[in-house]
Amino acid sequence: MLRTLLPFIALAPLAPFATGCASSSTSNLTDAGDAGTEPPTSPPDATAGDTGSPTGAKARAEVQAACEQLWDAEVSLGKRCGVPDRSPARAAELRSRSATACVGRVMAPGNAQSVASLQACAMLSTSLGCDDKLSEACEAIAGSRTPTESCGSNTQCASSTCVLPGSGGEPCGACAATVATGQACGNGVYCATSNACVKGVCTAVSRSAVGGTCGSQVASCTGRLECDSTTDTCVPLPRNEGDACVAYRCFPNLVCGLDKKCLAYTWVGIGESCDTTHQCEKGSCSSGKCKAPTADGATCTASSALCDTFGGCLGGKCAIADPSSCL
Repeated sequence: MLRTLLPFIALAPLAPFATGCASSSTSNLTDAGDAGTEPPTSPPDATAGDTGSPTGAKARAEVQAACEQLWDAEVSLGKRCGVPDRSPARAAELRSRSATACVGRVMAPGNAQSVASLQACAMLSTSLGCDDKLSEACEAIAGSRTPTESCGSNTQCASSTCVLPGSGGEPCGACAATVATGQACGNGVYCATSNACVKGVCTAVSRSAVGGTCGSQVASCTGRLECDSTTDTCVPLPRNEGDACVAYRCFPNLVCGLDKKCLAYTWVGIGESCDTTHQCEKGSCSSGKCKAPTADGATCTASSALCDTFGGCLGGKCAIADPSSCL
């Protein structure tokens, strides 16, 4: 299984290059914009616990500021690449929710990220192009928690693998051991980072640049490149109106229409009419109208939850996961 610190949220189109949600098997509760981290340094005035994670009110405030800086860098990169602005109210809401998720991860026991590493990652965004992903440009940092110790995020574990209960409805699971390339996998045996379990064997995963080979479980593309299934090569996503979609995808400033052509879109609010070119900036498009997501604290089921961005159905309620509660 290939894991990065901050995978994209499964929404389309996304907030400007935004990221992040959880799966029911291994945890990806690592939302803070599409960003990873640089090698850790201790945040100012942070008191290290037995796992090295920052503690204290001042440390939390510093972490929150760094998380907001990281989100702002991600949004800025999206704007440079033509992603439409959301309304000021929704933009502020996403920034706040992103920071809440990010703080919970960084403050979690065993997490090795820091204020300095988040800031360094944010700074990298200024040098990236539109085909790059911040999550790949920034270095992933493994945590310190050992197998069977409690976790809510991959970043808490030395193996970078946090296994949540199968239902996906519990906020905490346990770190799992992983095996190396060439070893048997499956049935509760997980592969090390940058490997995938293929036919019961851990196999190294490669990422190709433009023109490189792709199209298999172990050969994908770097950044925002897409695999052209007709040639099995990596190509840039189309970014001009009228271009043919690649694998039903266009660059994030466009959407793929029913005729498989890239179209410009605008954001619309709750209760407004929605379609391919009028995307809901919050919630989902249902029967041609934007429907609000299930509110934080409201009852949900893990199999059909429509919680807001950066949230999930945890313990039967919509909430932003807080790995720092996994003690």
